[in-house]
Amino acid sequence: MKKCNFIIILILLTFSMLFGQGRQPSLDEAEKKTVIDLVCANLKREYIFPEITQKYIDKLKEYVLLENMTV
Repeated sequence: MKKCNFIIILILLTFSMLFGQGRQPSLDEAEKKTVIDLVCANLKREYIFPEITQKYIDKLKEYVLLENMTV
């Protein structure tokens, strides 16, 4: 009986993982810019080494810019 319950639970979990994830909501350009700006502000505020922080921010913005150009 315990083995049967375990198998049923396993099957239900598998189906919930496969079909429970719907389509991810997409962000428009204004929302993307807001998120990137907030991440950059948090990095500047919280990260210990300012010179490394600026490198991360530059790379992040460069990546987002390149992503927007290819889409």
